[in-house]
Amino acid sequence: MRLNRKLVTMIICALALLLMGSTIVVAQEEEGGKIAITGTVEQTDTGFVIMGDDGEDYLVSGKNLAAMIGKDVEAIGTVTEEEGVKTLRVITVKELEQ
Repeated sequence: MRLNRKLVTMIICALALLLMGSTIVVAQEEEGGKIAITGTVEQTDTGFVIMGDDGEDYLVSGKNLAAMIGKDVEAIGTVTEEEGVKTLRVITVKELEQ
């Protein structure tokens, strides 16, 4: 009987750990789609682009960045890529102090 109690206790602990781990994974997935990009805002023929400090260019959607052309910014949003063009759907953007 004592062996069964230990086995049941171990199973309950293992299930509790699995449940806690799955909660953490769900939270990461919700936050995982957002990314912070820092770079300089430029205007091109296709629209506003953030020339990222990471060496990538991000076509901007979701915000009009006309007032920030030539300025360094941090933009938070979601990135999609289609035919080699990365598009940043901007949620928030702020000018960085130089």
